[in-house]
Amino acid sequence: MDKYLSIFRTTRKSHAMAGALLAIGLPVVNAWAADPVVVNPVVPDVPSLQSLRGMTPPDPSGTEGGRKVDLMTDYVLNRSAAVLLGKALFWDMDVGSDGSTACASCHFHAGADHRTTNQINPGLANTNANVSSIFNKPFAASNIPGDVSSYTTKSGGKGGPNYLLKKNDFPTHVLADPMDRNSAILYSTDDVIGSQGVFDANFVKPQQTRFDKCIQQPDGIFQVGGINVRRSTGRNAPTVINAAFNVRNFWDGRANNVFNGFSPFGNRDPDAGST
Repeated sequence: MDKYLSIFRTTRKSHAMAGALLAIGLPVVNAWAADPVVVNPVVPDVPSLQSLRGMTPPDPSGTEGGRKVDLMTDYVLNRSAAVLLGKALFWDMDVGSDGSTACASCHFHAGADHRTTNQINPGLANTNANVSSIFNKPFAASNIPGDVSSYTTKSGGKGGPNYLLKKNDFPTHVLADPMDRNSAILYSTDDVIGSQGVFDANFVKPQQTRFDKCIQQPDGIFQVGGINVRRSTGRNAPTVINAAFNVRNFWDGRANNVFNGFSPFGNRDPDAGST
């Protein structure tokens, strides 16, 4: 040891200090060799959502032929009339995706649907036609282990038309281990929590007075004791408030923020307006 320390040309006191440092350092070096230091990756801060209160929605704009254009100024002659037209179309049944239900039927409360009564759809999109119109039909799939039968909601309620949803009715699909999708299914139903629409009726013609003329017909699905209730869609209506700030809209995000005047797909539709 002295042979190696002599290269420092130090005093006896310095030799003792160097020896002490080596004695302390060697176990540390050995510990490092045995247990590598784990360096935790730096996790970037996730920005929190900020309130949109007080912000003015931007007017739609774009570029045509290399020229920056303001679509409101260049194409809309009367902005107030355009606002009124938008509100009218919001309540127009022909504008709805099915051609018979106005957008406002579901988005009527601050642009969303806050109702908890009569919001269940029997899963009309079910690929099995025999169960698609049956309320509370359990999720039946022979190829999924652990599937159990249940004809009530998760809270034990009756469900079906005009049912008042409870907090304990959620979630509608429960696994023994939520982190393992292959774990046993404790509860599941093909019923869907949607949004109310209209009564089942045949549209006759619009009247010039307050109401359109419709003739109600017996509804074999959305009825209680033979009395029709409002039909419920298979999708729950999100708010349309501040939708001007969205990049994608609709339940599946297919509505692009770029308006092509023909389809909801924006510039992803190369054939827009070609026919």
